[in-house]
Amino acid sequence: MFVTANVQVVFSMTRYFSEKTRFKNLIRKYALKKEKGCVYGPIDYEGRSYWAIYYEVKKLFKKPVRTCIIIVDSNQKIVTDRDLFKAVSQIIFLPRPTNYFQKIYEEEIKEFSRIYTFFSQPEKYVLQSKISTSLEKAKELGFSEISETLENTIVQSEKIAEIASKILEKKEKVKDLIKIMQKRIDQELVNVFLKVVVNEEGSLMKELLEAFHERKKLLQELENTIIKRKNIESLPKDFDFLLKNIRFEIKALGEINTVFENLIKMRKDIQELYDRCSSVIEEFYEEMLKRIKTIF
Repeated sequence: MFVTANVQVVFSMTRYFSEKTRFKNLIRKYALKKEKGCVYGPIDYEGRSYWAIYYEVKKLFKKPVRTCIIIVDSNQKIVTDRDLFKAVSQIIFLPRPTNYFQKIYEEEIKEFSRIYTFFSQPEKYVLQSKISTSLEKAKELGFSEISETLENTIVQSEKIAEIASKILEKKEKVKDLIKIMQKRIDQELVNVFLKVVVNEEGSLMKELLEAFHERKKLLQELENTIIKRKNIESLPKDFDFLLKNIRFEIKALGEINTVFENLIKMRKDIQELYDRCSSVIEEFYEEMLKRIKTIF
């Protein structure tokens, strides 16, 4: 079964121990009224250590609102270089995939493997009913409409298997990347993650969902054709078994629609989460510049 979750649960922010006493004077210097300052660090970046002083305002019955962040080096010199500020800030603010996300992702791999295995096998099925058996009977009896729809269903099975295979290839690329991102984070890693997991996988999932929609239509068409034929003449028992399996699969395909929409939505939410983080870092940089210019 596919598992989905709120991105706030499956992605976490980095936390560091506080060194507030060491930076006491610096915190006071740039704090605004009612702001509380805290320190995260050391943050290692390219062989050097940095500390982040962040300010927040507490509101009654609400979570504290972060208002500004100042990055300083080991000499307590403020980092004003935009690229360096962003690089260090990203280590703090860019969300990391949690163990729970990794578990969800591994579950996705298992489910797409099952989809691929079912639809890629040489003998095609509608659930437990062999399509080849029904196709042979339909051709013997001269049921051209049923034969044509069954043949189209075989082609559709191959299409679904092909898309599922592509998704699995993408997932193999990022399994180790997720483990790396749990230990360290930077924009380069995030860009690869978003490119594969959000954009490429998301696009293929939409394609697969459309393929399942097409399969559902084919099965509904097949169901109606068999029922019409049954109203005209008696059919072999094989078609009763096929009809039973068609109905079960149509129901299952209706349910999978919601599952895939949730998978696609989760990827959209992940993209929005990282976009918000990038936007917040930019806002903090501008606020930091404004404060140090005002003080001096």
